[in-house]
Parts: sequence; C-alpha cells; structure tokens
Amino acid sequence: MRADVGAMGRTDLRLTRLGLGLASLGGLFVPVSDGDAARIIDRARDVGVRLFDTAPVHGYGRSERRAGAAPGSRPTGQYTLCTKVGRLIVPGGGDTQPIWADPPPGAGPRRDYSYAAAFRQVTE
Repeated sequence: MRADVGAMGRTDLRLTRLGLGLASLGGLFVPVSDGDAARIIDRARDVGVRLFDTAPVHGYGRSERRAGAAPGSRPTGQYTLCTKVGRLIVPGGGDTQPIWADPPPGAGPRRDYSYAAAFRQVTE
C-alpha cells in the first residue's frame, strides 16, 4: 500500500489513500489498553498505513495521547497525524457522550470554536 500515495491538494503533503481512524483507541464502546492501542498502530504501520486520524473528543483525550505516544522514535516525516479542533477537554466539561468506555474521570469536552481555542489545541 505504501506506493499508493496521493498529494493533498496543491501542497507537498503526501498521504496514503487509506488511513486509520483512532476513535476506537479512545475506548469507543469498549475499553482498549495502552498496549493494545500501540500494537494496533504498529500493525497499521507494518502494512503501509501512514495516515492516522484522531480527535480530542475520542475518549476525552485518550486517543490523541495514544496517537502521540505511538510513533516513538520514528521520524515525523514518515506519517501524518490529523486531529480536529472545537472541543476542549476540561475538568467538568459537560458535552459528554455515553459511547466512550472507561473515560478519564472528571474531564469532558466543552465546545469552543474560537481562534484562541483552536490555537491552544494545536500547540499543546
């Protein structure tokens, strides 16, 4: 699959045609261990996946944390990690959803689509 790569618009960014959505690694419906999450990402890389998609709302930060830990010492130019903005994970965030198994205690999403929130989400 690695040869099956396309450019994104008019940028130099090259993406594999298939990616791995990481909502399940945030505990979508069933809990997932850190070890299992790392093995899933490693296996995807072994078969040529280089595009990984996550979001702060996936497990209330758990999916993003696991996605960030998975590359380890691999060079950042060897994969693309995309995420979303608009939901900050904060103590007592009230925009919770019952689909997340074993969410981190005391935190949840709060909607915030402001420039400041978007900047905070991509720099922290």
